[in-house]
Amino acid sequence: MPVLLLTLQLTIFFLTAAPPQTPQHLWTSESGGGDSASKFSSSNAENASFESTADRQGAVEQVPYMTARIFKSQFTYTFSVSPGPKFLRLYFYPAVYSGIHDSDFFFTVTSGVHTLLSNFSASLTVAAMEPQVDFIVKEFSIHVWKNQTTLNITFSPSPTFYGFVNGIEVCSMPNNLYFKGEREPIGFITSTTTPP
Repeated sequence: MPVLLLTLQLTIFFLTAAPPQTPQHLWTSESGGGDSASKFSSSNAENASFESTADRQGAVEQVPYMTARIFKSQFTYTFSVSPGPKFLRLYFYPAVYSGIHDSDFFFTVTSGVHTLLSNFSASLTVAAMEPQVDFIVKEFSIHVWKNQTTLNITFSPSPTFYGFVNGIEVCSMPNNLYFKGEREPIGFITSTTTPP
């Protein structure tokens, strides 16, 4: 996406060291170093999750892929945002984190009443891709209505499994950025065109 189209971009990655800065990104450490609760996370952050580093490094960048937030139970990130369309990217690098094998991560991701990923396994998804890759980025368009001031992204591990994410990127985008056919807008994850 060209830099000129961005009106706001917030990216959080799970780092223990200061991340590199680029002109088009505001890189924010998830916890500010250490394992304390993020300013974007649930109030139960310490009981529901922990920070971890991948036990191996494939052909991936240090940022955002080598550290992750591991979820033991339901965990919600809350982002303060302005109304309008948002582009959401979720970054996943399936690896062993704190002794938890990559096959032990199955989880659902929701935003409000909308399911973004259901019983998702990053390791199975990456293993099935051709050509073979080490990581995956899932992208979504979400509309934040005029009466909303936050965007909630909830990770819910499947029973007896864990959830994880390496990075989250929330980016404002212009109205009517995506069209199909005769300038017919492509729908967001919402099922209606007016606020609920």
